[in-house]
Amino acid sequence: MMNQEEAIEILKKNYPKTAKKVDGIYVGGFDDVDCEFGQALTIAISSLTKQIPKLVERSKK
Repeated sequence: MMNQEEAIEILKKNYPKTAKKVDGIYVGGFDDVDCEFGQALTIAISSLTKQIPKLVERSKK
């Protein structure tokens, strides 16, 4: 079974991609963190990252 850290890494690898103009030429492969799905992924990753220490703390009790 997958743990939280592995899930976060998979989410980070699945950002939608976009192209940007670099020196007048479009270059692709940049993470599109500004689109709606990219923003949702950023929020989900942030939430999971904050949740991990709390889960560890609860499991110790």
